[in-house]
Amino acid sequence: MYIKKGLGIASGHTDGYREGKLAAQRAASQCPRADIALLFASSNFSAERVIEGVREVTGDTLVFGSSSYFEITNGGLKKNSVIVLMIYTDAIEFKAYSELCGQAPEEAAKNIVQRFLSENIIHENELISCLLLGTESHLKGKKYLHGINDSFPFPLPISGGGSAGRPDAGFFNGRQYFNDAVTSDNLNMLFIKALDPTQIKFGYAFESSWTPIARPVTCTRTNGNVVFEVDNISIIEYFKTYLGENFIETLNSTMYKYSLIANLGGEEEKFVVKTPGIFNNADGSVSFFPYDDMAGLKIQLVQLGRDELLESARRAALKAKQALDGYNPEAVLVFSCHLRKSILHSRTGEEIAQVREVFGENVPIAGFYCAGEYAPLHNDYRKITDTNEKLCGSQQLSTSISIMVIASKGAEAETRLNYIDLLSEYERMDNSRDETPEGLKTKISELTFMLNDAEQIISETEKAFKYINNEHFLLTLKLQEKNVALMAANERNEKLQDIIKRYTPHNVWKKAGASVDRGLYSILDEELFCALLFIDIKGFTTYSEKHSPGEVINAINKIFDPATTIIYENGGDIDKFIGDAIFAVFPNSESAFKSALLIQRTVKKIIDNQFELRIGINTGRVVSGNVGGIERRDNTLIGGAVNIAQRLESNCEPGAILLSSHSFSQISKELLTGTQISTRHINVKGKEEKIEVFEILPED
Repeated sequence: MYIKKGLGIASGHTDGYREGKLAAQRAASQCPRADIALLFASSNFSAERVIEGVREVTGDTLVFGSSSYFEITNGGLKKNSVIVLMIYTDAIEFKAYSELCGQAPEEAAKNIVQRFLSENIIHENELISCLLLGTESHLKGKKYLHGINDSFPFPLPISGGGSAGRPDAGFFNGRQYFNDAVTSDNLNMLFIKALDPTQIKFGYAFESSWTPIARPVTCTRTNGNVVFEVDNISIIEYFKTYLGENFIETLNSTMYKYSLIANLGGEEEKFVVKTPGIFNNADGSVSFFPYDDMAGLKIQLVQLGRDELLESARRAALKAKQALDGYNPEAVLVFSCHLRKSILHSRTGEEIAQVREVFGENVPIAGFYCAGEYAPLHNDYRKITDTNEKLCGSQQLSTSISIMVIASKGAEAETRLNYIDLLSEYERMDNSRDETPEGLKTKISELTFMLNDAEQIISETEKAFKYINNEHFLLTLKLQEKNVALMAANERNEKLQDIIKRYTPHNVWKKAGASVDRGLYSILDEELFCALLFIDIKGFTTYSEKHSPGEVINAINKIFDPATTIIYENGGDIDKFIGDAIFAVFPNSESAFKSALLIQRTVKKIIDNQFELRIGINTGRVVSGNVGGIERRDNTLIGGAVNIAQRLESNCEPGAILLSSHSFSQISKELLTGTQISTRHINVKGKEEKIEVFEILPED
């Protein structure tokens, strides 16, 4: 088994033909024969001139590639360059297809898969990977994956990215290279099939990194990739809470350093970045990239820092290498989001250095900064292709780095090139085409010193902002925890108050509230002039001795429930329930008598003569005061008027109402209509002489 590689780069001129030819020649000098030439060329070149120069060297070799925002090699970040990676092997088969997209990316993907399947028989345990390079002008690259997943027999590991155009001429309008053709609206797919799955291994990884600055929320009202509400509040308000009223200006001025992450779940909890794109103030919505259904996703506002992004590049490289299970890496393909370039700025080259340090100097690295990158969600091929895995298959990502590694078990011995030295030599040769004047060299040196100084200031400022944001986030979390605890305590207190209120006279509850408002710890004693009413159920004691507790409670509540309602509806208040008796207080005699009449008539209809009520009413002076000890108090009514009311009730005939003469004199004659009135004189405790009372018997 053999795998040979050749990596060439050319830069320094604006002629795409010259750079394309030179890059291909340099790659061919290391790999004279090739099965495929992967091509990544700056979008600043004429794509037609680039492919013309490359094809002059490669002949009929398969050429597959894309225009790029910035190019990636072992030497780091490159601008205005052409990169060619040639591979020649007897262990891998490369099959490439191209399809016009228009506004139907899903159909284009389906057509390619169907063509591939019609030309190739897929066996069980096949080892197939896919490189996807296509237009992102429709901003719906996720649709490619839908078309592939609907057509391919198993979830396919897909790496790659959207072709990048010139920022000043439409960033998403990149170009695609396919043999002699240059297209601007195509989907290109390269199927990489291991002829002997025991000899070849693929490793995959994607990573981003962030610092959370807001609590996670769930998208509760959405329309595709457009979000209106999170946790049933406006998503605009969510942004304002953490980034301020002018949050759009903050986002625009910080070069995408604030974004959101979505939790896709799974055993390892996979997170992907969702970049806010369009803010619509008219309907209060935010559109996110990549295009995806946001319904039900749990998202969180985060800060994307340079140190974290560099660490994520290293982490991705380590994961991809670990997935090789000891196989030898032969070629590393890197696809990084152009937004990472905007955040990393002059430190972008350090991102590629992280990857290079993991794989060493003798493995070629090629790729580009793209318009939306693709990667499997797992690192292991088995998990990616297993439909039983929740997060099998691949995703379109944002602000992430995607890595795909081709590895072999034991390729033929060959001289391993030091690609750092080789590419440095190519760069030296390109720079020597035009000698830089000494004065310009001095100016460059001065500018480099100024840049390094500015980088130091930027890094310190970024760390300060990160610290402030993190402290704000932690403080917000603590406040939220306290708010949750406070809400729970308030809810408990409300329930507790509701329970206590039901067991406390309403007047006492009101007076207690008034005392608290005045800063008092107890209810004030006071003198009142009021009507007092006692109700007793004749025969209930005997009944309770012969029935179960449940029957006793049901029977008494059948009477007390309507009686309570009537008392409160007529302005009264229940001071207490005393066994099978009620003690109530009213502001005047008339309201007390009106309640008594209605209670007698109501109860007669519902108890079927099983029980009868005795009701006594007296009006007079009482003291409202606190009795008891420090640990337990009762605010009750005390006085001779209370005792007389109770005596009246005990002397009353069942079914009647017995009133003191003072109470009787205060009720209107209209209330006595339909009643039988009789005068009596009775002895009451505390009175030497009999007192005159009036017994009222309501007629049916």
